[in-house]
Amino acid sequence: MLVTTLTAGLVNFHAPAKQAEESIVFKKQVGGVFDGMPLFDGEPEHLDEFVDTYFEYTGIEGAAVYVTGSRNHYTLQRGPNAGKVIPGALSAADNVQGISTDFPALVGMGQTWNKDLLSDIGKVMGSEKISTLKVKQGESNIHGGANASATVAFTVVSDMRINPLSGRFDEGFSEDAHMAAEMIDGMAAGLSGTDQEKSDDGFWMRAAVGTKHFSVYNAQWFRQSANNSAGARSIFEYQTRSPLKALSTGSVAGVMTSFGRTNGIPNIFSPYQIHANNFSKYGVYSSPDFNGDQLVFQANMQGNGYDTQYATDRTNATILMILAKANAGRPGPSIPNALADVAAVVDAVEQGRYGITKEDLIEAARPHMNQLVRVGVFNEVDENGIPKNYPFAQEAKDVRAVPATFNAPEHQEVALRAAQESIVLLKNDGTLPLEKNKKAAVSGVYADSRFKTTYSVGTTPQIENSGISPLSAIIKANGANNVSYDPAVKVIALKSKLNGQTVTADVNAPNVTNGSQLVTTSESLDVYNPAHLFEVYNWGQEGYSLRSVKNGRWLTSPNAANSAIENTNNTALNLTNNDWDLAQMVGQTSAIPPTIRVEKNEDQSLSLIASGFRTGFGGDFTNWYYSNGRFITTGSDGKLKTSAAPLGNKVNAANRNDDVKYEQTVVKEVGAQAVKQAETDDYAVVFVGAIPRHSAGEGNDRSDLNMSTADYELVEKVSAAFAAKGKKTVVVVKTSFPVSMERIQNNPNVSAIVYQPYGGQYDSTALTQVLYGDYAPTGRLSSTWYADMSAFPAISKYSIPEGNTTIGLADIDPRFEVDMTNADPIEQKLTYMYTNAKVTYPFGYGLSYSSFTYSDFAAPVSTNGQESFDVTVKVKNTGNVNTSEVVQLYAKNKKSVYGTYAPQKQLVAFEKVSLAAGETKTVTLSVDPKDLAIWDVNKGDFIVEEGSYKLMVGASSNDIKAEKEIAITGDSLSALPANKPFNVFDHAFASNEVVYHEVSKQRTAESLKAEKVVGGYHAVRSKGNGSWVALPKVVLTGSKKVTASVASDMAGGKITLHADSVNSAPFAEINVPTTGKNTYTIQNAGVTVNELGYTEVTVDLGKNAPKGQHTIYVKFHAPDLRIDSLAFKVK
Repeated sequence: MLVTTLTAGLVNFHAPAKQAEESIVFKKQVGGVFDGMPLFDGEPEHLDEFVDTYFEYTGIEGAAVYVTGSRNHYTLQRGPNAGKVIPGALSAADNVQGISTDFPALVGMGQTWNKDLLSDIGKVMGSEKISTLKVKQGESNIHGGANASATVAFTVVSDMRINPLSGRFDEGFSEDAHMAAEMIDGMAAGLSGTDQEKSDDGFWMRAAVGTKHFSVYNAQWFRQSANNSAGARSIFEYQTRSPLKALSTGSVAGVMTSFGRTNGIPNIFSPYQIHANNFSKYGVYSSPDFNGDQLVFQANMQGNGYDTQYATDRTNATILMILAKANAGRPGPSIPNALADVAAVVDAVEQGRYGITKEDLIEAARPHMNQLVRVGVFNEVDENGIPKNYPFAQEAKDVRAVPATFNAPEHQEVALRAAQESIVLLKNDGTLPLEKNKKAAVSGVYADSRFKTTYSVGTTPQIENSGISPLSAIIKANGANNVSYDPAVKVIALKSKLNGQTVTADVNAPNVTNGSQLVTTSESLDVYNPAHLFEVYNWGQEGYSLRSVKNGRWLTSPNAANSAIENTNNTALNLTNNDWDLAQMVGQTSAIPPTIRVEKNEDQSLSLIASGFRTGFGGDFTNWYYSNGRFITTGSDGKLKTSAAPLGNKVNAANRNDDVKYEQTVVKEVGAQAVKQAETDDYAVVFVGAIPRHSAGEGNDRSDLNMSTADYELVEKVSAAFAAKGKKTVVVVKTSFPVSMERIQNNPNVSAIVYQPYGGQYDSTALTQVLYGDYAPTGRLSSTWYADMSAFPAISKYSIPEGNTTIGLADIDPRFEVDMTNADPIEQKLTYMYTNAKVTYPFGYGLSYSSFTYSDFAAPVSTNGQESFDVTVKVKNTGNVNTSEVVQLYAKNKKSVYGTYAPQKQLVAFEKVSLAAGETKTVTLSVDPKDLAIWDVNKGDFIVEEGSYKLMVGASSNDIKAEKEIAITGDSLSALPANKPFNVFDHAFASNEVVYHEVSKQRTAESLKAEKVVGGYHAVRSKGNGSWVALPKVVLTGSKKVTASVASDMAGGKITLHADSVNSAPFAEINVPTTGKNTYTIQNAGVTVNELGYTEVTVDLGKNAPKGQHTIYVKFHAPDLRIDSLAFKVK
């Protein structure tokens, strides 16, 4: 093929740490789509020089293509190479739980605690992913359309779920950052291929793996405009930590930035993007969540209460992203948009807007380019356009003969292992495993349904034992003649209070089978007339679906005014054909029927509310109840329809006349038939749970931990009936997030409990194998299951995002009572590391069909904080079942400077060990002391704190089998000289009842430009009298005065400073005045800013001034006081 050459070194832009020491010659494409483009020679050590050469060829216009995220081919408009075509920004797809093989939810993968299995899952996904990708020049990296080739696989979610009510809980591996980091790196390496020898030390990738959502994605609460709060330690030690290992190895190529803001600054250009880049081997490619960059400049989305938007337009938003080393990106490719976006950024850079330079632009684009190079987009090609020296080329869709799919036996084997190992045994008195060929009484809606998680593979493979319901799997295992089934739902009749008539399906409708508008009839209630009867499916979270017994169809729940309530919806729920003698029972996916809120009134009547739940991705569920919910009314004509107006507000919702009231008659109680089966069947298997997308999911948070009241009632009734006959009850919990289990766990009539999150294509097959002993459960919980709601912070006005002027606390759906914006586990005292709350199941918990003993725990007496060390322990399988044990190692610094605000314990190593019955193995656990590192708030960096550490080995965070002490030589927390102004947020290590906000947009821009990770970005704001933050090791010797930069948008109040205890006598009192709006112009951007102004208050310390080093508590005596900085003066 014809080539010419280009020589690196002619351009002024270089990677900061590497300079070309010799002239490197790169060939140039001749002919084809990318005619004239420099070509990579396939030598990883030439990466930086190639990127420099490429940007010399494109000019800064090329760099702007990648920072704007302009996808698909781009034609250069400027410079000597105008008219030439270059590859566009990375194309991407969500592949969270698989490509064609349907794997468990990530929480299920986490519950395997199996690093090797996660790597295998990644390998399957990677093999299938590259089978969907093209590699030929000009055809690869195409976003959308018939010829799509989505280079990036967004998976290995790194979100840390502090609060189990968080809607997307199922998408995270663990509540522990170390554990999540191991899972992320292992799965990403398997998928990307960076763990393969041909990857050349992790350089080449068969697909670029992206994690999401960086940096803080606490909940779905006001999703797109959220303002989550977290202190410095929580951000660095917890929220942003889990992806760092994978970024440092190169297995993860980039991140999807999260919606909303953290402490007032949009996550899309957070300083934590710079932090991630500082750890990354090849830099961090980033892509906004859907339309995330637009939200930064969209009115009424991310305002501060003075400005209605954060940035003035798309270009200024993109410049701020560039300064944060982040990338923009519209949802889909568009040539006109790309041309406009790129031109605007080039012009802005040439103007020096926000002080940006060409070097800034190049370095922001470099990580994006690096990933494109690593997937072979720029490689030299052969005569067929196939990249040379790209080791994964033969696996690609346009090169290989047969694609890799779920049909591969080895892929199915990994999927089955994943489903099996994700199951956790929560309770067992020896009842499990069950005996086959005995009579099983199966009950509960979740036995014959299969609700998938949002990011499961779209179509579950239709192969043997895949995608079937639990009931179907139990029938296959135990025989149709040995299984009875009762959905166990309540059956009711309704009478309108308006006219005293019975609500009925219209038996005179033209097509009774298809259904029609419900009406009332003067006929007396007939409990044997199916037209009068409705099955009640209680999903929890105050949501119900009603099914007409007459035609088996669901009642509709329309959103529009005066819409008919009909029994016309035919959503598929039950999966198993009633003819259980069929050789094959085909499974499918259950969908959520229309949901109606059923509320009891003071007079014991019921009111039904249509459209009371929001199930979309927008995050506007918070006020949906009032803004969209409508009473189901009885009209003067006796027909049921929605009210003319939505509920509107609390007062209107409480104003209930007889036309919106119904009297209920229970015709059949929950579990009535299942209870009767105690007379004839040998044991009961009761299914309970919670549906993804109703109780939780993308765009929605749960309101409480509970499953439906019907689930708890069913368990109690069935277990009592079977216990009365001396028979056992097993409960199966089907949910992908923690639920309240205290009541069921402590029920003496419940013999065993099995928990299964969404398990992928073989979920029901694996569950049945566990129930009947064909597989011994080895899963362990990767999150804490709290006993009740008392563990969580209460909702308040601070739960409403700053700048939101349209929704107040009174507009929130009344079922929500928890603050979902607090992203700080230290302040909330959540996760196993910090909680003192009552817990039903601790982190790491899970039972086995066998038993294990631990002995001979050995650890070094001392070690250096920079060197890894090993500990060993002998583990013996003392039972009769071949299975696996998860050996967990925790550590605690006994004398951390952070005291009680340091973790109670934290996971530092774990191994899943296979043990035959009677077998003993010596298990080696390797510990990297850097995993014990704390964030030194005074140094602004991680340190391994010197001290005596307790090492604890065991079977869960609570089940510790042995302990050792080890002395670790490390660093001491830095002292904080107080004679210069310092930002209070940056140096606080503990807090109580505070939130955080941006201090100044100008300061943010300047600090990003200076590449500061810690840059005085945030101010502390009090929630009330008694709020405080604590600053360690403040040097106060000789201090005579203190100056505080403070603000308040309310009445003002007092701040006091205390030494060593928040309850000690104050040594300074600072009176905070009400401060008004501050309007100014950022001169180098031409942007006018409106924000809360700060003022400096100086007070004398007098004789009260402490001397030496102290922990300083900044205590607030009123709500809505803000503090930016303190400075102590010696004169």
